[in-house]
Amino acid sequence: MLWIATAVHLYLISVICTALVYRENFEQYEFAQKEPFKDGIRIKDVWKEDLIEMDVQGLLRSSFKEAVRIWSETLSVRNKFGHRFLIPRLCDSLGLGFQKGRLCCMGNCVPQGTCGSFSVPGHLFDKCRICMDTSADNAIPSGVGLHGTDLLLYVEIGGDNSCADADAYAVICLSDDRTDRVLVANIGVCREMLSFPTSLQITVFLHEIGHALGLDTTVYAFLRHRDGSPRTPRNSRTDTPIVGQDVNGLYIPKNTTGLNVNVTLQTASRNVRKTIFHLTLPTVLQVARRVFNAPNLVSFPMEDLDIPGFKNSHFDGRTAQGELMTQPSGAPQKITHLLLAYMYDTGWYDVSAAHATVPTWGLLAGEEFVTKSCYEFVKLQRQRNKPPTPFCGWPEYNTPTCLPDRSGYGLCDIVQIKSRAWDAHKVDRPDVNVLLRRYSFGGRYLQLNHCPVITDTRKEKLWYRISHVCNQELDIKPTENLALENFGSNSICLDHDRQDPWRVQLENGIERDLGNFGASCHARDHCQTVSSLGQFAKGT
Repeated sequence: MLWIATAVHLYLISVICTALVYRENFEQYEFAQKEPFKDGIRIKDVWKEDLIEMDVQGLLRSSFKEAVRIWSETLSVRNKFGHRFLIPRLCDSLGLGFQKGRLCCMGNCVPQGTCGSFSVPGHLFDKCRICMDTSADNAIPSGVGLHGTDLLLYVEIGGDNSCADADAYAVICLSDDRTDRVLVANIGVCREMLSFPTSLQITVFLHEIGHALGLDTTVYAFLRHRDGSPRTPRNSRTDTPIVGQDVNGLYIPKNTTGLNVNVTLQTASRNVRKTIFHLTLPTVLQVARRVFNAPNLVSFPMEDLDIPGFKNSHFDGRTAQGELMTQPSGAPQKITHLLLAYMYDTGWYDVSAAHATVPTWGLLAGEEFVTKSCYEFVKLQRQRNKPPTPFCGWPEYNTPTCLPDRSGYGLCDIVQIKSRAWDAHKVDRPDVNVLLRRYSFGGRYLQLNHCPVITDTRKEKLWYRISHVCNQELDIKPTENLALENFGSNSICLDHDRQDPWRVQLENGIERDLGNFGASCHARDHCQTVSSLGQFAKGT
């Protein structure tokens, strides 16, 4: 027979069942429609000839087309062009002016533009106005433009410097002078990407197109309300955001779009003070409050890794790991409602949840999961006798714990960290091992701020278990199934209580402690039979 501690497991399974029901009902958000768009964003791509030659079998271009298809079913442009896609005409070094409610060139108009190493031909540009010329409104007439296009992407082989820390990158080139929506962008493909499996190529292209669509620090000050008005007020003379510019020359958004927050984060070595950019957009906060069960959350953090192209232009990897627009750390990346909420809050798009996945990382973990360091969060959860998922520490180093998505279980991935990398010291030195107390420890991944997480990278240590993968179909001998586990597509992982471990009584009367099990796989049907927990369950 198997005895289960009633109160603790009622708590554990009630939390998990709440999460499951929550995930099933997530589509109830009113800002996102359920069905994919049939008239979604129209993306046209132009490829460099040398990249086409390298993509001999066309596999890279096929992956790109699949990413475009997914985005076209996910977003629909609110203010589409009429019969022609035309780019606002560029000005010479004297720059833009604003006259009679319209943008104009203070000096001369430029006949064509550039995007990456591409020349953007003059026939794609709109007519040009010169501010001081009242007689000649059209110094350069409109080109023929493009038909059936909302976004133009130029794709080429990435530069060596830009590819040092990336698989690909996106750079915004030109925007609409009426709505500020991005019209033209450049995507650089790093050579290593040609050998990636198709699924990873698609994910990378989805990510880079996401930047081109507007998740980029250069456009935050230009986002719009749903009625089309600027979220950040404009100078009536120049039509530029009035808040000012930062040290990099980027326009600063109003604090109802985003703001820098000074935070103090605890690590195992010391307190670390940081300034981190947070989004304050209304729909982003609506989703974040619900995802993390944090009704009082006032801002959502963006990536603070001080690496070119990373900082502020990605969701925080520690908080939103697995989201398409975080920096990858090996976990699958998916479109979630956080990203849909941002796209909705740009004012440029309507959104569909047809390709959205409900996040599992930090699901219902509480406000402290977002606002505290992972070191603090783990300590708080231990004080409450709750699992610190998705983070971990020494207790989970050798004892199995559920993966963040509860598809199985693994062990805590803790590594040695350089002694002066204070920000990365996310695990206390072990008390029982005098030799190890000389070192500092944290998680493996920089993208997770070195927070230790449960992974299956050390699965060979789980040799004594039936399987660490819950959703794998298995035939099990009852005599070997001490924890009464179920495996298959309907199974999820449950964490055990470390203070009151499970015990099994065999037919011969011998009782066995399952304290080293830590976690086990069980059918989701427990959500319908939670009242039976704490009773004796018959085994063999």
